[in-house]
Amino acid sequence: MYELKTTLVKKLLILSAAFTFSAVSASAGDWHFSAEPLFGVRYGTLGEYVYTPDTSGSYQKLSELDWDMKPVWYYGGKASFGWRGISLSGYAAGSIPGRTGSMYDSDWQNITINGDADTKTNYSISENTLTSSYKLGADVSYTFYLDKYVSVQAIAAVDYMYTKMEARNGYGWYADAARLGTSVGYSYDSDNAIYFSSGELRGVDYTREDMLTWIGVTNIITPFRQFTGTLSFFVSPYAYIQSIDCHYGNGSNNYYIDIMSGFCSAYKFETAGAYNFTKNFSLRLTVSWIFSGIIKGEDYYSTSQSGPWTKVSDVRSGADFNYGEASISVRYNPSF
Repeated sequence: MYELKTTLVKKLLILSAAFTFSAVSASAGDWHFSAEPLFGVRYGTLGEYVYTPDTSGSYQKLSELDWDMKPVWYYGGKASFGWRGISLSGYAAGSIPGRTGSMYDSDWQNITINGDADTKTNYSISENTLTSSYKLGADVSYTFYLDKYVSVQAIAAVDYMYTKMEARNGYGWYADAARLGTSVGYSYDSDNAIYFSSGELRGVDYTREDMLTWIGVTNIITPFRQFTGTLSFFVSPYAYIQSIDCHYGNGSNNYYIDIMSGFCSAYKFETAGAYNFTKNFSLRLTVSWIFSGIIKGEDYYSTSQSGPWTKVSDVRSGADFNYGEASISVRYNPSF
C-alpha cells in the first residue's frame, strides 16, 4: 500500500512538473520583444503664418514663412515589447545639422491699408540651416489575427518633434507702402520693388515643438515567410505646436511666440516592407507621409527672448507641416 502511494505520488509529481514546464513555455512564448537601429531621411516643409484683420475685420494672411527640410537626415532606434496581441513600443531619433534648402518669406502688407489680400508685396529667400532637431514617440497597439497571412492592428500613439533652424544670407524684393513711402504697396515683382542682394537682409531664427497624438489602423500581410508588408493610416485627435521666431534687427531684435492647437487636423499614411532573413532578423524599409491643415492659435511679442511677453490682440498665428520620411532598419526579435 505504501509502495502504491509512493508510485502514485511520483507520477503526480512528474505530471505536475511536465504541466508546469509546458505552462511556463507557453507563457514565455506569448511574450515578444524587438529592437532595431534605424537611419532615415525627412523631406518637406514646415509652415509659419501670421493673420491680421483686413479693412472689413476679416482675418487674412499677412505673412507666410516656409522652412525647408530638404533634406534632413536622421538616425536612432526603436524598441517594442508585448504579450500576445498587446504591444508597447517607443523610438528616439536625432538629426544631423546642416543646410536643408531655403526659407521663403512672403508678406501681403496691403491687407491693413485697403483690404487687398491678393497682392504679395514682399518676397525674400534665405539659406536655411538646421542647427538642432530630434524626434521621440511611443505607441500602444492590439493585433487581431485574422488568419496566418493577415492581421490588423489598432494603434494609439504620440509623437514629439523639436526643430531649430536659422535663415541667413537672404535676398529679396520689397514693395510695401511703408518702405516705398506711398499710399499703397505694389507687387514684389513689379518695377516699383526694391531689391536687396544676398546678405543685406537680417536673419531669422525659428525654434519649434510639435506634439501630435494619433489613432490609426495598420493592415499586416505575410504572403510567405520571408516577407511582411504593412499599410497604415492615422489621424491626429489633438495637435499642439509652439514656436519662437526671432527677427534680427538693427540694434534690437523682435521675438514672437506662437501657441497653436487643433483637433483632427493632421494625418499620416505609412507603408513598410520587411524581408525576414530568419525568424530573429529582418531588414525593414518604411515610407510615410505626414501632413496637416493650418493649425491656428495666439501670438505673443517681446524684444527679449526671456520676455516679458505681450499678447498681440489683433493677430493670429498659424502653423502646418507637409513632409515625407523614409527609413531603413534592421530588426532583431529574440526567441524566448
